[in-house]
Amino acid sequence: MLTPLNVLCRDFLEIIAHDYRPGLIRLGEDRFLVSVSLSIVHLARRIPLRVLSVWDKRLLARTQHLTLLISGLGREYPILEPDGDYRREAKNAGVDLSFKVGLSQRYKPSKDHALELVRKHGLQTFEEPAQLPPEALNPDDEDVDDFLEERAPTPEFEETDPGHLERFGLSTSLESVLENLFLPVLRLRLKYQLGWAGAETLLADVETLQQSPDVIFAYREQECRRADDAEMEKSRSYDLPSDPLFDGNKHVGALNLPWLAFSYLLRRFMVYPLFVSTLYGS
Repeated sequence: MLTPLNVLCRDFLEIIAHDYRPGLIRLGEDRFLVSVSLSIVHLARRIPLRVLSVWDKRLLARTQHLTLLISGLGREYPILEPDGDYRREAKNAGVDLSFKVGLSQRYKPSKDHALELVRKHGLQTFEEPAQLPPEALNPDDEDVDDFLEERAPTPEFEETDPGHLERFGLSTSLESVLENLFLPVLRLRLKYQLGWAGAETLLADVETLQQSPDVIFAYREQECRRADDAEMEKSRSYDLPSDPLFDGNKHVGALNLPWLAFSYLLRRFMVYPLFVSTLYGS
């Protein structure tokens, strides 16, 4: 039988194998946070640089990492069963996930700053950064290394503690998506064998029509499948992040919670910016 420690080690190894950086932050004997991050350099190979610049110029800083911080994990690492529910054990009774999204110079926030985030139940308010209009960006700036090193060196911002998790222009919307959609969409995926897009379509119909998923799926299955097909086509064109449920990962008794959450975050981060890039030319 898989123990929480076994699952944690396995999950971290899988995350590393897909070029993400996992992190564990201990806050005490029975309190901890988990983080997953991806360096901006790797992210910029998937999203046109002009689009990243529109959202926030700090997304061009090669020292930054897009970082997801997960709290509310309970007293020990939660085991997520194949149906999307937590293993029903006494120590998992306190699982109530909360997500923070930001930029960090390290692959994970420092313990002190993580503790500050937990105490405040959120990040401090911030001032929206100056944004460049799309027409002001050079359409030839598509070589990531040259752009980051020569033509757009790391932007100069007020110096901050490298252990801080800084908010950026999309932090609030991404956190809202994770808090409200991630687990409901995941559970619909698992129950009906759908992709992210198909499950989101089904959930939207369920919430709009106020009927059970089984009733909605009975007559909306084709629409859900078409949404998945459209996203699959988009993934071929735009190199969307790998899907932990469709990559031949056959887990016995547990799913990789932080990898699933970060994959969903990356997908939501990329889909709208890539749509914008088609408007201005990629």
